[in-house]
Amino acid sequence: MKITHEDITESIAFVQGMRNFHNLMQRSPCFILSTHINPDGDGLGSQIALHEFLKAQGKRSIILNQDETPLRYRFLDTDQEIQLPGKGKINKKLLQHCAWIILDANLTERTGQIQQLIEPNVKEVFYIDHHVSPADHAKKFFNLEQATSTGEIVYYIFHHHGEQISYKSAQALYTSILTDTGSFRFPKTDWKTHRIVADLLRQGVSPSAVYQEVYENASPGRILLIKYYLNNLDFHFQGRLAFSFITDEILTKANSSNEETDGLVNMPLEGRGVRVSILVKTYGQTIKVAFRSKGAIDVASIASSFGGGGHFNAAGATLSQFSAQQIDAIKQKILHKFKGIL
Repeated sequence: MKITHEDITESIAFVQGMRNFHNLMQRSPCFILSTHINPDGDGLGSQIALHEFLKAQGKRSIILNQDETPLRYRFLDTDQEIQLPGKGKINKKLLQHCAWIILDANLTERTGQIQQLIEPNVKEVFYIDHHVSPADHAKKFFNLEQATSTGEIVYYIFHHHGEQISYKSAQALYTSILTDTGSFRFPKTDWKTHRIVADLLRQGVSPSAVYQEVYENASPGRILLIKYYLNNLDFHFQGRLAFSFITDEILTKANSSNEETDGLVNMPLEGRGVRVSILVKTYGQTIKVAFRSKGAIDVASIASSFGGGGHFNAAGATLSQFSAQQIDAIKQKILHKFKGIL
């Protein structure tokens, strides 16, 4: 049984978002689909599925991301349809006929350097996302904050338009939901989530095959990276907060890459009594902080105080006022924010 409109808790947001998307479809014959930098399972899965939907609707669709698809998600793009800037066939003349849809992000800046190529040249920008949306973009959004993932919203688009979900789209949407629900364990997971997944499995998706691609496809460098991560791990507030860091130097020693840091921050939450986990990562001149929590601890509000954002239990921030040599200063600043909370 598929999800009905009555199953959506925030029906006003659903109806408005679907109307916004329908109007966008009416206005534009061509679409550029992008997601945030360092793309994850939800951004990529929702992109690929929406790409298939648009083609089925007779629209021209092009996927363009700043960063390469991580190895663990390349099984979703067997036709190699995801383009990178400078490697595709995109020009300004083409862009003038297209709308730019950004998935799993709510600001053009989060797409990285391709913003400079696309935004000034397209007809309009539209967002499909499940994070908190800026109020001034209300008519340019299909935003459903209670959705588990952007992939879930794309599923609703298929269902609303009566479009058959192919195996390729079903696998992409399953990957979106699997990864953004933390393998169906995060708080937004409910009976509606599993009903959607049941519908996707009917299309032939193999949960074990997807799990193997996403979670059992690590390089030897990833295993070494875990060793360094654990060596740097320490605990605060009587063991309720875990903190660790990964630097460019560590990535070089482990012969690993930025994409293989994915998921490390969740490991300490397996421990009894650990409520918050923090991971600081350096990328050249960029420092990113990943915040994770379990229970009633809102890390999104902490991330927002550093100029970031995200979900209640999973958020992030990019710090520009620090350098890689100041990890301890970053740590102390973060710990101060949790005083009185933990």
